[in-house]
Amino acid sequence: MNNRNLYIRNSLFILFLLLLPGCVKRELEIKQGNRVRIVFDWKKLTDPAVIPSGLQLWFYGPDNVPVSHQSSATAYEGILPAGNYRVIIYNPDATGVSFRNLDRFEEAETYLLPKKEETANQPLNGYAISLPGFIVQPGQSVDTTIIPVSYIKTIILKIKSEGDQAEAISNIQATIEGIATKLNLSTRLPQSDDNTRISQTLSKSGSDYESKFTLLGSDKQNPGKLILTLSISDGSERIVNQNITEAMQQLNRLEGITPLVIDLTLDMTKIDGVFVGTISEWTYKEGESVVN
Repeated sequence: MNNRNLYIRNSLFILFLLLLPGCVKRELEIKQGNRVRIVFDWKKLTDPAVIPSGLQLWFYGPDNVPVSHQSSATAYEGILPAGNYRVIIYNPDATGVSFRNLDRFEEAETYLLPKKEETANQPLNGYAISLPGFIVQPGQSVDTTIIPVSYIKTIILKIKSEGDQAEAISNIQATIEGIATKLNLSTRLPQSDDNTRISQTLSKSGSDYESKFTLLGSDKQNPGKLILTLSISDGSERIVNQNITEAMQQLNRLEGITPLVIDLTLDMTKIDGVFVGTISEWTYKEGESVVN
């Protein structure tokens, strides 16, 4: 081997040795330097029994390739390459819903599972977090605390029956139309495919009736409607309707743990031997925080 070839070989070897520490350092940064720890603060939940059993985290990095990690409900700890991420966090054990489109941040959503009956499921224990800007600096750890937020909306319906035939009512079933069938996890905005309803029987205490409904929100494309099916002591039924679009729009603006309370006065009388029920008054307001 001549001197020229020896000189070239030695120069390349020296160059390799100079570059090697940088490569090793970069490898260490990816594997060790970018530790991420996210603590989940559930202090807003007064009942520890409803804290989810675990969480699912989706990190959408600069290469638009999503990476999914599982975590306890207490904290997430993992290693991430440096970059600017968008993040969606949710609990997979939420009741009455499922999840889809999670490979795309803007389209990730939760949706109501179908029921055998014509009405929709009422969701429970659903929490989600959307972080549009989560930065992991090269060689730096990330340690942050997040308060999970419920995406479940609550309506508390209270009915007071009055009139000379109030005692003739043996049962009331309430149906709410115009509810959202899905929720975008990145924007937390409710959406809908069609005009869907939820329905259930109200509990009775004297002349007062009450029930709690849980939902993903109201459907902006269809009006909110309350349908009361009154079971009368003579075996007949009466249907009473009320447009509640204004109240349903207010529902979407409330935080998940703050319910919308609808108070309604139902006047029951008899005209020409026929039972007649009319809504004489109704109001809505924010209620005290609840946990779903």
